[in-house]
Amino acid sequence: MAWMKASDNSDEHPKMLAVMSLVDIDERTFNEVLGFILRLYLHSGAHLTDYVVSYGAALTKGGSLNRANELIEMSVAVGLLETFTKDGQPMLRLMQDPDGNFFNLQMRKDVEWARTRRNDNANPNLKFGVLVRDGDNCRWCGQSVYWTGKMSPRKGTLDHLKPGEPGTVETMIVSCVRCNGARGDDTTGDWDHA
Repeated sequence: MAWMKASDNSDEHPKMLAVMSLVDIDERTFNEVLGFILRLYLHSGAHLTDYVVSYGAALTKGGSLNRANELIEMSVAVGLLETFTKDGQPMLRLMQDPDGNFFNLQMRKDVEWARTRRNDNANPNLKFGVLVRDGDNCRWCGQSVYWTGKMSPRKGTLDHLKPGEPGTVETMIVSCVRCNGARGDDTTGDWDHA
């Protein structure tokens, strides 16, 4: 499942505050723009569109057609949205804030990688093949791992040697949770000393 995070001061982001500088804006309109933008982020997160929303979808989030167009215009004017065309269709791109001071989404590739890891770890055919080869010792630190019970640093997991790719018996190893977390998605091979 994807996530959407909101900063606790999203309503005070400089681009959001810039809405108040537009003509004929009051606090209700400010809140309306904030709610509209929030709904667009939620839509993008739910559909894994990586900060992109179709113009049609945006129109469904803004109430009446005229009001939705006004909200889009206000949002574009202050930089909360950007318009572009994709395959001849009008699209909107939501502002990305790398500092995390507004709304942030988990990207499609990260959601898909998390699903792949979860599915690979739950695949009994993969797990059996890896356990037959590696036994119950972490490939990285050599400590014995356990597979059932509460989570701890010594709980066993399967680690992908090629992050971002589906696992195979050849590309997965037994690892303790501590080493797997410390290794992360290392692609340099620095951890591959087994």
